[in-house]
Amino acid sequence: SSLGDLALQRVVVEGNRAYLTQGGGIYVAGGDLLVSQSTIRTNAAAAGGGGLAGSGTASIQVFESTVSDNQGSSGGGLSVADDTTLSMRDSTISGNRAQGHGGGLYDASSGLIDLERVTVAYNWAGAYAGTYGNPRVGGSVLAHNTQWNGAPVQCSTIFSRSSTQPNLLTSALGCSFQSTSGWWILTFIA
Repeated sequence: SSLGDLALQRVVVEGNRAYLTQGGGIYVAGGDLLVSQSTIRTNAAAAGGGGLAGSGTASIQVFESTVSDNQGSSGGGLSVADDTTLSMRDSTISGNRAQGHGGGLYDASSGLIDLERVTVAYNWAGAYAGTYGNPRVGGSVLAHNTQWNGAPVQCSTIFSRSSTQPNLLTSALGCSFQSTSGWWILTFIA
C-alpha cells in the first residue's frame, strides 16, 4: 500500500521476499493498513520488517493477529520508521529473527507505537531481541526473547500505557522503563 488504504481480514501472508528493500510480507509507505484476524509468517526482507514494514506517514492497525517466523536485517517481525503509527491489540509477535536490532519489533518512528495485550516471545536478534525503540506497552508479555549471544534481552526502552495494565517479563536485562503515570507495574515470570 502506498498512500492508499488496505484492509486485510482473515488472510495469511506467507513466503514472500523483498530482496532489495523492506517489508517482506507487507510494505506500507503511507496510507492506512488494517490487519485483523490474520497471520503474517515466513516472510523475509533484505532490510527491515521481514513480516511488515511501515514508513512515511503510514497508519497501521493490527488486531487479533500473529506475526511469526519472519526475518529481516532489523525488525524481523515488524519495522516502523519516519512518522508511522502502529496500534497493535490482542496479537502475538513470535519466532522472528533479525540480524541487527529488534527481533520482534524495530521502532525507529517518531509516531505513536502502541501495544496492548500483545505477546512478544521467542524472537531472536543481534540486540534487543523482543522490541527495540520506544513503544508504549500495556497488559503485554515480553518473554524468552534472546540475543544471538544468548543474553535474554527483552527490550531497549518501553513506556507504560497505564498504571492499571501490568506487563509480564522473563527478564528486565537491557530494558529501560518509562512511564507517563510515574510508575510501572512489572511481574517477572519464569
